[in-house]
Amino acid sequence: MSGFEKLIYIIRDPRDILVSLSNYAFTPYRLKYFPHNEKNPETYIKNRLGNCAFDWLNHVCHYLKHGKQLSIYFVFYERLLSNFNIELKRMLNHLGVSLSEKAIEEIKREVSFETMKKQNKDHLRKGTYGQWVDVLTDAQVKQISELTGPLLKFLGYALTKKEQLSSPLPQLPKEYNSRTIDQILAQGNRAYQILKAKRLVGKIRTKIRAKGIPV
Repeated sequence: MSGFEKLIYIIRDPRDILVSLSNYAFTPYRLKYFPHNEKNPETYIKNRLGNCAFDWLNHVCHYLKHGKQLSIYFVFYERLLSNFNIELKRMLNHLGVSLSEKAIEEIKREVSFETMKKQNKDHLRKGTYGQWVDVLTDAQVKQISELTGPLLKFLGYALTKKEQLSSPLPQLPKEYNSRTIDQILAQGNRAYQILKAKRLVGKIRTKIRAKGIPV
């Protein structure tokens, strides 16, 4: 159980999260305190795509499943960027907090990309959404969809690059139940197990080839 009466949970497109992580992983701070063996953002994405997508699926689904029980307000990162004032007022309403328009504008200024970029230039890069369209390959987009497609669709995210061009902002369905979330989790888990099996087969074949044995 949560130690808070009300919670705010921010949902962001997992493909943008992956792109963001792949760049953040090479900042001085991350390299110093969280070293890794990846050579560049491209290899980071290639080697961690499956795990990142599956972790996102599990994390979001478990909060969605217990949203009503824990009084969680779900807000989308993309909606915060597009309609900050509206989304902030909705969050304040959920929290039972009343602020003046002046205070809201001050908050908006303090959390803006420009202000936060000045405070920590390494942590923030673009402050936009949909950047995955220009970074991920079609094969990578397909693989993420195989793992998280049902949840992406449930939340109103585009599944392909073409859809993203005309896709509306994501939105949580007004009515859903835990059974729906369980089904989404089960589908993602099956897809992840298949992915792991394919990886294992690939490693075995690589080792066999290394010994000069035809596969």
